[in-house]
Amino acid sequence: MFSAHLDAADDVLITAGSHPKTVHDFYHFPDELYQISYPAPGEPVLAKQIADTFINAGIKVNIDATHGWDHGVWIPLRLMYPQANIPIVQISINTRVGTTENYRYGQLITS
Repeated sequence: MFSAHLDAADDVLITAGSHPKTVHDFYHFPDELYQISYPAPGEPVLAKQIADTFINAGIKVNIDATHGWDHGVWIPLRLMYPQANIPIVQISINTRVGTTENYRYGQLITS
């Protein structure tokens, strides 16, 4: 899943942890929101496959086994999959390279 809340300036960041934590990367919201956990599993093997695809396309990649799910991931997925039983790989965007390049990132993982 691409998240606009994971905006990497240089390399593409791909999460590769088995059990990433829920990140509450927002401020001044009701306390109840900070208590929410979305314990969906990661998928390290898929993360590596995606990273290899990007690398083969000449894109620098940073695989991060410690990065958690930001709210751009866990809020919509919590509504779609409340059991948190689907594996997730989160991929950064890069607003500095523009929409065409970010679109290309998406094309790489769908081909």
